[in-house]
Amino acid sequence: LASAHDAYASAASGAVLRLATLAATIPLQLCEHATVTLAAGVQKGGGSAGLAFAFLLAAPATNASSLLLLAKQPSAVAR
Repeated sequence: LASAHDAYASAASGAVLRLATLAATIPLQLCEHATVTLAAGVQKGGGSAGLAFAFLLAAPATNASSLLLLAKQPSAVAR
């Protein structure tokens, strides 16, 4: 029972870290090339490979300019 609780706690903390990474990437104005360097820094700083990968995927797609463009062009959002 303790191992199931530990697994749940680990999964919950991983989800929280991924959501925090997504929230942190929104104000950043990064291109794909800059995120590679920062993701490597996240991993060297002790972050997991999954966290670095989440950063690689989220940072270029969720910056403020991209979100504003999508807000102005609702037809660009897949339905």
